[in-house]
Amino acid sequence: MLKTMYKRRIYLSYIFTFVLLTSITTFLIVDWPITTEEWFEYLLFYFLTLAIAIMIPVSHVKYNKVKDLEVAKTDKHLIHLDHLVIQSNVSYIKELLLFTKKGQYVGKAKVSKISWFMWPFTVLFKSDLLTFIPWTYTIYDHLDQKCMTIKRTGWGIKSALTIKDEKDSHIGTYVQDDLRMFNIRGNLFDEDGQLVLPIKADLTGSFRFEDQFGDVVADYYQGRFPHEYTTLFRDMENHIVYFHRDLSEREQKRLYGVLMFLFLQLKT
Repeated sequence: MLKTMYKRRIYLSYIFTFVLLTSITTFLIVDWPITTEEWFEYLLFYFLTLAIAIMIPVSHVKYNKVKDLEVAKTDKHLIHLDHLVIQSNVSYIKELLLFTKKGQYVGKAKVSKISWFMWPFTVLFKSDLLTFIPWTYTIYDHLDQKCMTIKRTGWGIKSALTIKDEKDSHIGTYVQDDLRMFNIRGNLFDEDGQLVLPIKADLTGSFRFEDQFGDVVADYYQGRFPHEYTTLFRDMENHIVYFHRDLSEREQKRLYGVLMFLFLQLKT
């Protein structure tokens, strides 16, 4: 899956470059620029195309360095991990791929429902759109078996996330009270409406979740990643979340629900 992720980025770079070059060339044929201002506008589009085109050799280099690496299959289920590496996958609507830090694929979060009239806007706005509209995502394990679902309701900054297990039984709710430029605030409740974890994260992505006793449940710091594993994960920014407590399966799924919600909103 790690190799597939880089390969898809190569293909997408080719597609975007071709589409932009075709569009610019067509506009030049139909409406040849005359003034300096018009030429400047076209040059901006060419620079954008060049920036995307640069992604092609970069992605090729990344892919060539991992294509021959043998990554052992995971011996642990997604729900029983002490850490999680979260990567954005190339897709029409944002998708998250989940790995161990050794490169073992353990699952993914994929959209399963979104309002039909929002589909045309997803290409332009990506995670920005997911911050403000209702949607449903399904989390799958490494065998592509459904583990849980998360459903966002509400429009705009304040929203609620319903968390269900693989049998569609309600196991928790995350209520986001505030989303500002520098922080996200909310509360995670169990199926009975009892508060289990206050949530606070800044929009860079960094967070440290502590329970009512002050014990750290999970943490993530933007830009911090074990150097010895950067031969596998070659992006400028890699995202690894550490879990510091043994949680029950239900508790872990509730926590995963919040994590997927946060990373779908963040610029990952």
